[in-house]
Amino acid sequence: MTNKKNTIINTGDEINITIKDKETNLVATGEMVKALIKGDKSKIITFEENSNAMASGEGATTIAMGMHSTASTWGDNAQAIATSYSSHTITWGDYADAIMAGTYSTAVTKGEYSNAIATRCCSIASVKTKNSIACALGVNSKVEGALGSWLIAVEWNLDADKEKIKNIVVAKVDGKKIKPDVYYKAKNGKLVECDD
Repeated sequence: MTNKKNTIINTGDEINITIKDKETNLVATGEMVKALIKGDKSKIITFEENSNAMASGEGATTIAMGMHSTASTWGDNAQAIATSYSSHTITWGDYADAIMAGTYSTAVTKGEYSNAIATRCCSIASVKTKNSIACALGVNSKVEGALGSWLIAVEWNLDADKEKIKNIVVAKVDGKKIKPDVYYKAKNGKLVECDD
């Protein structure tokens, strides 16, 4: 399908959509939709469960809003955002961002100067190249990174009344104190290796 600089809205379930053109916008509202756009500055939004939003091209944006969904991009300056339970974001490209706002979810970047941000509990933020930042903000969340990347994790005080931030821990993956490709969580004001 070719629709340059157009907006396409799809409401069917279990549909595969492929678009090859620049600056195309796609909104898919059905369940189990697989949407792929190949073109710079394109945007995809999926709303229902078990859907996949994939875009390849510089400056592309994908947003997956349903549970168990995936938002992924291939290209520099791209963004992948997922907002629901057990969903995932993955970016391949420099200066890209993977942002996760769902519980039990994962944000991963595989390009330099990129950011992986996980905001909810029991989630993972992971960066696979140097000069990138993995940031886990939720309770019981984990971070990991490549040599030369930075890790940020929040430690929470979980008392009976409410959750409170206890510490925010920042460390560089130097290969000595903080090892590459190892999961860490914030505990007692420092990053500690995860057992689970």
